[in-house]
Amino acid sequence: MASSNRRLAGQGLAIVLAYLLVAWASVQAGLVSRSPLYDGLADIPLYRWVNPPPEREGDNEVPRPETFNVVVSTSGQADPGSVTTADGQMTLTFNYLPPAPAPYEIDLAMTPLDPAEVAPVPDGLYFDSNAYELKATDNQTGAPVEGSFTAIMRFSVHGPQILSLQDGAWVPLPDPLLTDADLQVSAETPANGTFVAAGTGTRPPEDTSRGEESFPWFSTVIGTLGLLLLLAAGIVAFRRRKA
Repeated sequence: MASSNRRLAGQGLAIVLAYLLVAWASVQAGLVSRSPLYDGLADIPLYRWVNPPPEREGDNEVPRPETFNVVVSTSGQADPGSVTTADGQMTLTFNYLPPAPAPYEIDLAMTPLDPAEVAPVPDGLYFDSNAYELKATDNQTGAPVEGSFTAIMRFSVHGPQILSLQDGAWVPLPDPLLTDADLQVSAETPANGTFVAAGTGTRPPEDTSRGEESFPWFSTVIGTLGLLLLLAAGIVAFRRRKA
């Protein structure tokens, strides 16, 4: 009986470990966009373009401008600490906002634009997102607010850098952080400006199969089998103790 119990427990543990190994290897190899440990009923949604590329003209949803109200304490602490567009394509976290003798509010507008209409793409690069114009103004005076944000931008294919509009031209921001599995790139930005994610070389077509609903059969079956074997081992051990 003891050997049977140990065998079941060993089999269950082996399957769980194998699942974890396959999950890690799949993400490292780029076979899945997210770890199957946390997959759900839908993948990362397709990008929503102001001016879609040819492969997206038939199914594109145009994003809308969005505004947010942020309360700033006397110490410069923002509430909320970050804001995200409804489609999740642009997120801002507030690194620094000026302190003041009394709490104040800022109005933050994020407006998606066609980056090609703003300024030409630099040589050797391609636009891989909408441009987003950020305007942070004092709620009472309408004056621009100085500050430092971290912009987290979704891209459609592979955008490892963020460009900033400066004097009518796109200029790369320093130290971008790429999270390729989540199709995101981030960098520190000022509170006001226009930014776009960009890639190097020629832009490949977007994978239009991404975003379709699919049930995670692999992770569900393997994970369930491992849990059932561990449960069976526990039941055998319990009955053995009662006997």
